[in-house]
Amino acid sequence: MIIKLKKNKEIMNKRNSNDITIIALVIFEFINTMFRAFGMVNINQSIILREFDFIILLVLMIKHFISQKKIDITILKYIVLYLYIVFISSIYGISNITEFSNIIMPLVLGLLGCTVYFSLDDKRLRAIIYIGVWIMLFLYYSFVITGSYAHDPTGINSIYYFLLSFPLILCFPKSLLKLITVILITIVVVISMKSTALIILISVLLIEYYYHMKDSSLKRIIMPFFILLFFVIAIFMIKRFLNIDVVEMYVKSNILDGGNGRTEIWKNVINMFKNSNIVQMIFGHGYNAVANITGLSAHNDYLELLFDFGILGFCGFISTIFYWIKSYFKMKKLEFKYSKLFLMVICELLIIFFFSSCYFQASYYLMIVFILFSLINNYKVTKRKVLSNE
Repeated sequence: MIIKLKKNKEIMNKRNSNDITIIALVIFEFINTMFRAFGMVNINQSIILREFDFIILLVLMIKHFISQKKIDITILKYIVLYLYIVFISSIYGISNITEFSNIIMPLVLGLLGCTVYFSLDDKRLRAIIYIGVWIMLFLYYSFVITGSYAHDPTGINSIYYFLLSFPLILCFPKSLLKLITVILITIVVVISMKSTALIILISVLLIEYYYHMKDSSLKRIIMPFFILLFFVIAIFMIKRFLNIDVVEMYVKSNILDGGNGRTEIWKNVINMFKNSNIVQMIFGHGYNAVANITGLSAHNDYLELLFDFGILGFCGFISTIFYWIKSYFKMKKLEFKYSKLFLMVICELLIIFFFSSCYFQASYYLMIVFILFSLINNYKVTKRKVLSNE
C-alpha cells in the first residue's frame, strides 16, 4: 500500500512538473513576442527563440505519445483534423518556417494538454503565471498606454497575452496579490478600449458572478453593483489622472466606424466564398488565403477557417468547439472543481475567434488551448476515481 501511494505521488509530481514546464515555455513565447513587437530584441534572434521554444514543446509531445500504448479517440480526431489542414496548406504552399509553426502550434499545445493533469494547486505554477502576467502588464503599459505603440495594431493586440490568463488568476486562492492583479488587468483593459478585450473581461466576470450565486443572497445582490461601481470609478480615475477619455475613445473607435470596419470585411469574405467554385468551397483556398487575396485578415476565425480550409475544415473546427462545450456540461454535472475555469476559457475563445483572426496568426491563445485539453484530461482522471470509489 505504501509503495503504491509513493508511486502515485511520483506520478503526480511528474505531471505537475510537465504542467510547469509547458506553461513556462508558453509564457516565455508570450514575452518574447511582446519584446519583438516593441522592438526590444532583434527580430531574427526572437524568431530563433520562438522556433527553439516550439521544438522543445514538439519533443515533449512526441516523447509522451511514443511512451503511450494507445491513443484516445478524441486525440485521434484532433490529429486527423490537423493532418487535413497541413495537407491543404501544403498543396497551396507554405512559404516559411513561421507559417508552418503557426499551423502546427495549436495541434502541439492541444496534444500536450492531453498528456498532463492540469492543476492550480501547485504554488510554483501560480508563481510563474503571476510573474509572466506582471511582466506583460508592465510591457503593455510602458509601450502601448504611455508609449509610442498606442496606434500600432501588433502592440495593441498584445493585450491578449495577459488578458487570456485572467481566468487563471480568478481561480487562484484569495490573496492581496490576486486582488491587485485583477484590478490592474481590469484597468488596463478599460484604458485600451479594445472592444473584444472588454467583452471578454465582462463575460469572464459574469461567469465568476454566476458561480458565486450560491453564496448568501445579500452578497449575490450586492456583487453586480460593486462590479458596475468598479468600472465607473476606473473610468473616472483614468480620465482624472491619465487624461484619457475612455468613453469618447470607445465611441470613436468601435461605434462610429462600425466596429473598426469588421462588418465590411466579413461581407467581403462571405461574398468571396460564395463566388468560389465547388472544390474551393469544400476544400478551401489554403493557409492565409484571405490575407493573401485581400491584404487583410477576416477578423473572424470562423470565416477565416471556412475560406482557407473549406467546409470540411470548418466542420472539423466546429466539432472541436462542440466537444469542448459538451465536456463542460459533463464537468458541471460531476461538480468538477475546474468547471468554472473551463467555462471561462471556452467563453474567451468563442469571443476572440468571432472578432479576431488568431487561430493560425497569433500565439496569445495557445495557453488557453493547452488548458482546455489538460482540464479535460484532469476531468477524465477525476471521473475514473469517482466511479472506482462508488
